[in-house]
Amino acid sequence: MKKSFSFVACFAIVTGLISVAQAAITLQPMSTFGGGDGWQSPTEAGGTLAVTNQVRSMGFDPSTGTLIIPSGANTIQRINGSTGAYQGATFNNTGVSGGAIWLNTVTATSDGVIYAANLTTNTTTSPFKVYRWTADNVAPTVSYTGNGGVAGVRMGDDIAVTGADSGGLLGFGYGVINGFGIITTGAAGTATGVTFGSPSTPAVGAFRLGMAFTSPTSVIGTQNSALLPVASFSGSTATLLSNNTLPLGGSQRGVGYAVVGGTPLFATIDTGNNTVRLYNATNLASPVLLDTKNLTTGSPVTNTNGTAQVVFGTLNGQAVLYALNSNNGIQAFNVVPEPGAGLLALVAGVAACVRRRRK
Repeated sequence: MKKSFSFVACFAIVTGLISVAQAAITLQPMSTFGGGDGWQSPTEAGGTLAVTNQVRSMGFDPSTGTLIIPSGANTIQRINGSTGAYQGATFNNTGVSGGAIWLNTVTATSDGVIYAANLTTNTTTSPFKVYRWTADNVAPTVSYTGNGGVAGVRMGDDIAVTGADSGGLLGFGYGVINGFGIITTGAAGTATGVTFGSPSTPAVGAFRLGMAFTSPTSVIGTQNSALLPVASFSGSTATLLSNNTLPLGGSQRGVGYAVVGGTPLFATIDTGNNTVRLYNATNLASPVLLDTKNLTTGSPVTNTNGTAQVVFGTLNGQAVLYALNSNNGIQAFNVVPEPGAGLLALVAGVAACVRRRRK
């Protein structure tokens, strides 16, 4: 009985300590980025972010380790993911036209195919368009054009992606209603308008200013507050799973999601003050704040549109996080486990249990 009790007790202790150790994940400024402080300010960026109010989206291309950013002048630029160095407006924009902004958002699939979309304030009067690049210097093809699944909505303020080009999905939050559009990747994308049924519905536009896939059938979103709606979807029907108020309030937008070292994480940037927050997303109904950082200096520049983007990536085996706040540049971080009290406690706990089992 003693041995049985000892085993059960040890198992419980170690399991608990593992969760503590896993929770000890922090954001460390990327010392090679933005002149060494991890922040590429609009001044440092020069031509990259010169049209700051029109720079509203950012993607990470895993095939090249670069960031891709709409220029505000109807093309897409690349910057080096390690240093922030400008690599040029490398994308051929032949045939790009239409919408309130011709190219407003951009992302990359897991195998490096680039997608960018326009912004339309009404999908009935101005079609929503998604462009696809397999190479920067080749004119894009129109992967999708239409109403994005629902007529008359605002669409294209944000973008989300999951999967590779073959079999992947793009997500776009709606304005005017409380749903989102799902568009398949590939040369001929198809759209599904996903909306919520009563009684549990999020606010109108709840996914409009930030959206991320947590699986191929579930998403999280942000709009103009610290609310984080969590939804699953099947076909054209979405189910609201939870609608949480994030710690510390503010205007947390541009949400990004990734699994790092086995731990689900999401991050936001506060468009009012440039604060980046990292959360443990193991339980999305009750996310745990892990770290808070702000690498910017001076007073934040007003971001009237509330547009932002947070993306995770991997550089040379290291998990990284980038946070764009329009008019305020890009912050870059390494996402690292903290080898502090949590890990030491785990090692000590395992050692104690091993000793006990040997007696």
